[in-house]
Amino acid sequence: FFIDDNQTVYVADSANHRVIKWERGVSKGQVIAGGKEAGDREDQLSNPSDVVVDKDGTIYISDYKNQRVQRWFREALSGQTLIDDISAFGITQDDQGSLYVSDFRKGEVRKWRMGEAVEQGIISELSQPSFLFVDRNRSVFVTETGSSIVTKVDDRSTRMEIAAGALYGDGDDELASPMGVVVDQLGTVYVADSENNRIMRWPRGSKSGSR
Repeated sequence: FFIDDNQTVYVADSANHRVIKWERGVSKGQVIAGGKEAGDREDQLSNPSDVVVDKDGTIYISDYKNQRVQRWFREALSGQTLIDDISAFGITQDDQGSLYVSDFRKGEVRKWRMGEAVEQGIISELSQPSFLFVDRNRSVFVTETGSSIVTKVDDRSTRMEIAAGALYGDGDDELASPMGVVVDQLGTVYVADSENNRIMRWPRGSKSGSR
């Protein structure tokens, strides 16, 4: 999901093959992409897994089963394929508008710079990378669902380090198939620890987390 500056919530409703928009204070959401049953036409989605929205209201969708990234302009009736041949799972954007997309099957994160036609691989040899977060320094945090860790990659040096997790398990220093990550301004990592049904908080530099 994604929350914009107006606190509007955008949800990739995977099982219903659509993206829903929920404005603050409303009791009912609005379908803004897909929703016409699963398919690979430009006006269809198939199990979308993540969504991000830019300052102009343009929507970028990880259309997972169709192995593509879709762009839908505000109030458009169909999308455009930006990137294909990719098991797009997580998607996010930095402050310069560049897109970051995790390729779940190939085990990498790819960066697509606005105005350029070719993606750039920035992280590889990951184990089932799912969701992403990019902080204000453009460091990339990735939940590696297959190895049950959160990996951090510095944008300038491409140095990789473990930001959360160590082994598969339910201890305070462990995670089990993490499927979401957010980092605050202090560098604290918050992880959706999927199989343990909990949210874990990892202070910056800590070897273990807390609930």
